[in-house]
Amino acid sequence: MKFYKILFASLMLAGCSALSATTPLNYYNYMETALSFKNYNERTHTAQLKEFLLLDPTRVEWCAAFINAVLEENNIDSLNTPDASQCSQCEQGKMHPYPLAARSFLHWGMEVTGPPQYGDIVVFPRGSNTFNGHAGFYMGSVYINNKHYYQILGGNQNKQVSLKNFRANRALGIRRPIR
Repeated sequence: MKFYKILFASLMLAGCSALSATTPLNYYNYMETALSFKNYNERTHTAQLKEFLLLDPTRVEWCAAFINAVLEENNIDSLNTPDASQCSQCEQGKMHPYPLAARSFLHWGMEVTGPPQYGDIVVFPRGSNTFNGHAGFYMGSVYINNKHYYQILGGNQNKQVSLKNFRANRALGIRRPIR
C-alpha cells in the first residue's frame, strides 16, 4: 500500500511539473476559490478576510476587493493589474484608478452581450448615485414570481460572502476574463 501511495505521489508531481508549462489556464478554477469563501463574514472571519482582501472588510465596501482577490489568487488580471482595463480614466501602464469600485468592472475583461455564463462578473447599481454599485460572480438564473433573477456569489452581501438573487434587468453589464 505504501508503494502505491509513493508511486501516485511521484506521478502527480511529475505530471504537475510537466503540465504546468503547456496546459492553458483554466479560468473557471477561480470559482473554486470564490466558493471556498462562501459564508465567511466580517464578524467571525475578519482576520482571514483581511489577509485575503488586503483591507479591513469592517471599514471598506469590499465586493470589488473580493473579485480582485479571487482573480489574483488564480493569476488572472484584476483591476489592480496595469493595463487590464479598457477605461478612459486609466493611464497606460497603470492599474485602474478605482479598483475598489464595483462599477470599475464595467471596464475590465471582455463585454458579454448574450446571457451570462457561470463565473462571469455582473455589475449592478447601488442606490441612486452613478458611482456606487455592486459586483459579483454569476452562478445561475432563477425565476421568482415570473421575474428573472441572477444568482450572484459575492463579497459584502449582507456583510459576508454569500449567494444572493438580483433582478436580471437591473444588471449594468456582464464581463468575462479575456482568455
